[in-house]
Amino acid sequence: IDGDDDIGQNKISNNVEIKSEQERTVEVLGWILEAMKVNKFETEYISSIPSTSDFNKTPQYESVKNQNQGEKALVYYKIPTDTNYVSYIFRDISDEKGLNFVLETINKSSSKATFFVTAHELEDYPERIQKILDAGCTIENGGLDQKTLAKDSFAQIYEEILICRDKLKEFGIQSQFFMPAGGIYNDTVLEAASA
Repeated sequence: IDGDDDIGQNKISNNVEIKSEQERTVEVLGWILEAMKVNKFETEYISSIPSTSDFNKTPQYESVKNQNQGEKALVYYKIPTDTNYVSYIFRDISDEKGLNFVLETINKSSSKATFFVTAHELEDYPERIQKILDAGCTIENGGLDQKTLAKDSFAQIYEEILICRDKLKEFGIQSQFFMPAGGIYNDTVLEAASA
């Protein structure tokens, strides 16, 4: 590019187009929208997305936290029993082929399984939820999505658990257990799960 060219005027020099910051932003936005379309994402107004912020829920959740008095949920690694049992636990039903394979395998072996599903999965895959139930498996609370909660506040974690619990109720499911994404937890996660 010749040093005398006015770069801010979007001149073409040596067959290279110089774009303004606004034009680059519009171009990148176009790429993002195309990628969303290819991957079948939909856009939503911010007001219609379930909130996981502390903005106006903090006072309400602070009273829940105070009533809970720091009690923490139990973490189950194994459950003592006199009988030989194995419990299969699954999380993430986004891969339909994988889910079908798991359900077929469980059916062939007359096994039982529990699926911890998220609120987003309940919304996105209602037919898969029904398949899991039809296979005789149980469904429990997997929170809002697949992100880890260990850095979130009590209010954020508690709200995620409530959102999923309410979605499960729409399917007639009364959940008794909560599993955070990746099984990753800290005292705040345990306290929110207990509340």
